[in-house]
Amino acid sequence: MGFTITYQKLLTLRCWHPEFLRSVANLVPIAPATPLTLTERNDYLAYDVRRWLEIRPTEAGLAMLRRSGLIWTPSTLGGWLLANTTYVEADPSVRLQLGVYVRDPDFAAATNFGVSTVAGRLFHLTNANAGVVPEYDLTGGNLRDVHYAGSQNFSVTLPQLAPGTDSQVQVRDPLVSGNPVLRTVSVAGSAPDPAVYSVDLSGLPAGLYRFTGLHIDNINLLVGFTGDPALLGVIDLRLADWSGAACDLNFQSF
Repeated sequence: MGFTITYQKLLTLRCWHPEFLRSVANLVPIAPATPLTLTERNDYLAYDVRRWLEIRPTEAGLAMLRRSGLIWTPSTLGGWLLANTTYVEADPSVRLQLGVYVRDPDFAAATNFGVSTVAGRLFHLTNANAGVVPEYDLTGGNLRDVHYAGSQNFSVTLPQLAPGTDSQVQVRDPLVSGNPVLRTVSVAGSAPDPAVYSVDLSGLPAGLYRFTGLHIDNINLLVGFTGDPALLGVIDLRLADWSGAACDLNFQSF
């Protein structure tokens, strides 16, 4: 006896770039009933972000999909997170983590990333701390400095405010209310470098972490994403309460 599994669009990600949207750059997102000229309709149908970007789950994102039985499907506008119609997520810490990778150099050449340099940094976008709405603009307009975080490997270095002082550093989740502590690390002030603390985050998944302590400047850092020059940024999409919503990533041209 056969059976059918029905899926719902749990979340939709849409990526917009005016250079490639052409005549519809100022019209998106476009409602189904919106009247378009022939040129506008052709430009909209020809738009396929997959030509320029690859948006795919990170290792942490893939692990979440496996645990939850969800499916990420790329689309011409970005992608969909699909779930069984019976799926309900109540845990605010559950997120789909996506990496945004350049596929075509023409995209980078045509894009104003909103900062003077992206060296050592990646953009990070999320709906985790936002009020729930049917359509949410992840960039709040366009990418700019506030959307970027420093990127380090799993051996994080943090400048000491009181050089040579032993201390403790709290590693927190900045995407959950209250920024709960995930790990407390005792750090030596004198070794291996008396100017910085070294914090080993091996065993934690790559992601955005907040570092707090008495002898450091509190800071958010993206950890574990170094080594891939095609990676532009990371998106963390909270699932709880956001079922059926669309999230928009807006790029800008020069």
